[in-house]
Amino acid sequence: MTRLPFFRNFGADRRFKKPGGSRGLLAVLTLSAILAGGAIASVGAVDPTGGDRLRRDGDLSAIAASWQNPERVTTLEGESNTVESVAFSPDGTILAVGGGRNDPRIELWNLENNKRFQTLKGHKNRVLELDFTPDGRTLVSSGDDAIVNLWNLETGKLKHTFLDHFSNVVSLAITPDSHTLVSGALDGLKLWDLLDPQPLDSVWPFQPIYSVAISPDGTLLAVGDREGAIALWPLQQDGEAIRFSETIATPFRHEAGITSLAFSPDGRRLVSAGLDRAIHVWNLQTGQLDAPSIRTRSPLRSLALNPVATIAATTSRDGIKIWNLTDATLLAELSEDVTGVVAIAWSPDGERLATGGLQRTIEIWHGGSLPGSEVLATTDANY
Repeated sequence: MTRLPFFRNFGADRRFKKPGGSRGLLAVLTLSAILAGGAIASVGAVDPTGGDRLRRDGDLSAIAASWQNPERVTTLEGESNTVESVAFSPDGTILAVGGGRNDPRIELWNLENNKRFQTLKGHKNRVLELDFTPDGRTLVSSGDDAIVNLWNLETGKLKHTFLDHFSNVVSLAITPDSHTLVSGALDGLKLWDLLDPQPLDSVWPFQPIYSVAISPDGTLLAVGDREGAIALWPLQQDGEAIRFSETIATPFRHEAGITSLAFSPDGRRLVSAGLDRAIHVWNLQTGQLDAPSIRTRSPLRSLALNPVATIAATTSRDGIKIWNLTDATLLAELSEDVTGVVAIAWSPDGERLATGGLQRTIEIWHGGSLPGSEVLATTDANY
């Protein structure tokens, strides 16, 4: 069990190494080297859609513009009284929906026919987080019952339950190879082996963890805490199981808790949202803000970064908002009764946004069409 000073007393040149003797030593890095590109320069562009259907002619600006006029295309009527979490499968054909307090079921919806085909029960209270493994074989769920469950999507059965946390598990992140899970909870960080389900490592920090994210190449973990600090952990493997290295403090921080973290698809930027009503876009090579910061009227509950365009959706007491992160402009406010929305997720192709909250319905939104635009044309018949 590892106990590390968390986000404190770490200078810009704090060094880290992997525990386990000389065989486990990583190349020595410093934060200044990382911010100069030493560790991030190797992160290549990742296309989460498996193609560039939405990016023909490279016109990502048209995608952002389409969300100035979002359209609700589907309403799913769930059995849970409230919705606490939502997640799309990697191929975009399944939507997982986590229930709220006193109704902690997980519903699986087939988005090709908009039918619920399975209900999973394995939590005692709110299902706070859902995440599919990139290979699409496993659904990971966590809740305020301190439980992390692994669901086999081929059989629809519970594969394994991790019981090592003893407080709310509020954030999950999975490596791109689907082998390793990071869970962030009010009692700290844990690292799990998903192939042979077992705990790999733990960190008990000074502050509760609010958000975690893994870079697209799987080598870097970003962690946000209750006090607004953001730290980086290298996740590199040297012929043995992955372990937490010593944390590296960063100049990235908020004035209050970090509710969401997301890496850009190319791995060069980190987007953060917090209870201080701020959204920041950090450049991991320079250590500076890479775009104008966004200030909202209310503390941000969550942020979801579009996987193909520089836009993000946020939830707060003011409802759902769509932002252009490049120039910090508000693209749209969903006009429905969304004051109770807490769950948002983009589809892998970036075309759809799923939302859910205090009502049992799940709404699926699509960017509005642009006159004469071919960029937004879709060959998918799911809508």
